[in-house]
Amino acid sequence: ANSYDKDVLALPGRATDTYSKGCNSLIQNNKAALITSAEDVVEVLGWKQKKKQNRVIQPQLFVDLNNEEQKVVDYLKVKNKELLDIISLDCQIPVYKVASVLFQLEMKGLVQPLPGKLFELI
Repeated sequence: ANSYDKDVLALPGRATDTYSKGCNSLIQNNKAALITSAEDVVEVLGWKQKKKQNRVIQPQLFVDLNNEEQKVVDYLKVKNKELLDIISLDCQIPVYKVASVLFQLEMKGLVQPLPGKLFELI
């Protein structure tokens, strides 16, 4: 594996154990990375995920909205956040259309979905 430029990992064994001589020799000669826990495997193989940075989305100042989108935005300005079904009832727009409108507003950076079919104006 070393000649093919592949990572080699080895668990150390007791120095007196004959079956541990191979792993201990690889570690001693820097031919294998010493593994003592699962975190070592994750680190050596580069599987650690980088911390996700929160993106700041600046809302657009002038956004062209159709009648239904404007109705939902105006409603959310008053309520701030609300359930999809409640938005549909209060705005008198069918649920399937409200879902589409909310998706379009999300793509325009005006609405943010929250868990539980809750939507919030950004």
